[in-house]
Amino acid sequence: MKITKDTPVHQRRQIYVGSQVEVDIMNTREFHFSKILLDTITYTGLFKMLTNPKKASYNYIVKKPQSCLIDDAVNEFTFPPYHPVSNTIYSCSDSDPNLYIPLAEFHEYVFQSKLSSFKELCSTLGAKNCIITYAEEDGIDITAKVKAENIPTEAGVIDGDINGSSSTKKDAILKFNCSFAKPKAPIKEYKSNWMKSESSWITLQKIRLEGGCKKDKAEVSYTDDMNINVDLALKLEKMGVGIGGTFKKIKTRKLTYEIEFWPIED
Repeated sequence: MKITKDTPVHQRRQIYVGSQVEVDIMNTREFHFSKILLDTITYTGLFKMLTNPKKASYNYIVKKPQSCLIDDAVNEFTFPPYHPVSNTIYSCSDSDPNLYIPLAEFHEYVFQSKLSSFKELCSTLGAKNCIITYAEEDGIDITAKVKAENIPTEAGVIDGDINGSSSTKKDAILKFNCSFAKPKAPIKEYKSNWMKSESSWITLQKIRLEGGCKKDKAEVSYTDDMNINVDLALKLEKMGVGIGGTFKKIKTRKLTYEIEFWPIED
């Protein structure tokens, strides 16, 4: 079956991109249990497999991804610069289901995309300043670190007095705090797939558009690995499938922002 934009997302979250020969091999390949076990399995994992193999197998067996010829992939979907590369696994997110990211870079790329989308939301609603009031990474409070000026972090150098504007460039290194010029056009509704699942964003937009809110708080979180983890990366690499570089595991992040808005002019 040829994979297209019309294929349901849940059937193509991960795709294998390759030449005709590589795709034919992938499509006929049997993913035997013995071939894709990790070299080491904990006793707990072994016990689960012996007592309930159907349930345990989910953790140890890689589901065969949908395959896509590299030329078809280029014509049908969007990829970062210099991609797609043959014999490589790519993954998409619900926020942008037609953009495929190499598995190795998936989590950082999607987090940056979400943070960028939040800033676009604030800009569209006429924000003046977006100041971070709480930051958590992998369960650790890093608020003081983020608030400090010129402290390097995983998301880039943090500057407490950043003057900038929202950007749609998904591969740029983003900074946390930002300020915006007074909007020249009337504020309007912001539309994004992220809005479907972010309750604080929905509330922020509602009270701003309907009540002229002047200040409020909203959250930006990234905590779901979507089953894209080190175990999966190792299994794929052991089978000789590329993932686009060295796998970067998810860094769970929770950010709370205070947003101050420009007055709405009549």
